[in-house]
Order: sequence, then C-alpha cells, then structure tokens
Amino acid sequence: MTNDKLIIDQVHAYKKLVSNILAKGMKMSEILQANVLIEKLLKYWYDYCNLLKHKKNDISLDDLISHLKIEEANRLKDKAVVSFKR
Repeated sequence: MTNDKLIIDQVHAYKKLVSNILAKGMKMSEILQANVLIEKLLKYWYDYCNLLKHKKNDISLDDLISHLKIEEANRLKDKAVVSFKR
C-alpha cells in the first residue's frame, strides 16, 4: 500500500491479484485473503486494523472491502472538513 493512491483503488488491485491466484487453482480461504489485506494497510490505519483484528476474526474479503470503503470515505470527509476550517 502507498500513500499516493486511494486505499480502495489499491484494494481493488489486491482483489484482482487474489482472483488471478485462485484462477490458477491455488487455494486461499476468504479469511486469509482478508487478513493479508488488513496486514498490508498503512501505519495510519493501525488503530482501525486493530479494531478489525479484535472485533471480527472471520471477516470475508468482500465484507472487509465494504468496511474499508466506508472508513476511507469518512476519513476523506473529515480531512475535507479540517481543510475547509483552515
């Protein structure tokens, strides 16, 4: 993951990579797919990662992506509000 792109764009690239791996016949459980993605999130997502790890042990990749979309939208909105106030 990098700081210069939206998380959700990077998540879609990860999902495509996982799809390619599965298409080649390799096995990878949904829970493992989600947990690998959680581990790859950037440091400023640390608190959110911990929340996910401790609250949802069996989250699917699609559920995780839904959570990340919402969280990223909230963070972008909060950032816009802070910038507007300056």
